[in-house]
Amino acid sequence: SSKAEPRRHNAQAQPQAQAAPAPSQAPPASTAGLGWREALKLKKQQERYAAEHAAYSQQEAEANRYAHLPEWKATLLRERERKREEAEAPKREAERLEAERQERFAQLPAWKQQLLVQKGVY
Repeated sequence: SSKAEPRRHNAQAQPQAQAAPAPSQAPPASTAGLGWREALKLKKQQERYAAEHAAYSQQEAEANRYAHLPEWKATLLRERERKREEAEAPKREAERLEAERQERFAQLPAWKQQLLVQKGVY
């Protein structure tokens, strides 16, 4: 091994995430002069484009997030972030379920809410 070339232990351990292709061209913004069927198709196309564009932007931001760091450090930070997200996943899931439960309770009629509170269910 020569001194001019730094050693890379796990250079091929994790392949780089491939960036998503750029989103397709945006659909026209106006539905003026279109029939209901064409307007519906256009709306779905716009929603699909918005989702595609958001995913692309998020992946691009993630790729640029660690661009200034050496690859080994970026890998460590990504792994640390992944572990933190895994550790917080059960808490987020419990919060989501509780929010759904509260939403269902709020949609019940007042008499049924009172009945459930009296029974100790809520």
